[in-house]
Amino acid sequence: MKLVVRRITGDDDFSAIEKLQKDIWGIDDITTVPAHILQAVCKYDAGFLAGAFYENSIIGFLFALNTRDRQVQYTHMIGVNPEWQSGRKGINVGTTLNEFHKSEALKQGIMFIEWTFDPLHSNNANLNFHKLGVKVVRYEPDAYGKSSEVGIYRGMPTDRVLVRWPLKSYLPTNVDICDIEKISLVSTPDEINGYSFRMEVPFDIQVLKKESIESACAFRLQSREVFIEALKMGYNVKDFICLKNESRNCYIFSRE
Repeated sequence: MKLVVRRITGDDDFSAIEKLQKDIWGIDDITTVPAHILQAVCKYDAGFLAGAFYENSIIGFLFALNTRDRQVQYTHMIGVNPEWQSGRKGINVGTTLNEFHKSEALKQGIMFIEWTFDPLHSNNANLNFHKLGVKVVRYEPDAYGKSSEVGIYRGMPTDRVLVRWPLKSYLPTNVDICDIEKISLVSTPDEINGYSFRMEVPFDIQVLKKESIESACAFRLQSREVFIEALKMGYNVKDFICLKNESRNCYIFSRE
């Protein structure tokens, strides 16, 4: 069998997505989007909900909401069963869900999709910038406040980056990996200079958290300063590079 992505309509699917949220992020009932809310959004056309199925089992989902701007939809959640993340088993579930969302959104006249994500989560950064070609709208320090006490980000500030995906211009401008070392390395705002620069981030923030929460929080604050100052100076993220053989990740910023 192959991966099947479709809109969610059945009551059993709504309940399955409610459970899947807890399996993916380890969140509790308070922070889970319940089945009855998912059902209401779909019933009254207040957003978009799709599921990814393999052998009739749901392994991922994407939940988006309409905004005041009819050309913009906001993705509130996209999640994939941990066993299927990072292209494991040869299937890129997250990419497939986003492509399905794009196709359905364009049919409704939606031109942009926005969402937030943790900039230190390398899998999401690679998908968003390297594969989809999104642009940063703004950086949001500690976006969820006390919710950092639950789920996979407990113990760290819940910083997020709001990004926008222009559906009509899909081609990301990727950086040649051979050119990475030629781009100046920046770790503080004072070092920002020139047309472009790179900022390295932890290869796996979850592993680093287990090893040293202090180091993980230090990376959070350091990258926050660089992001905020770079955006003020007219830079945006051009690409996200994952050097798996070297266990390194870096953001590439440039001025348009």
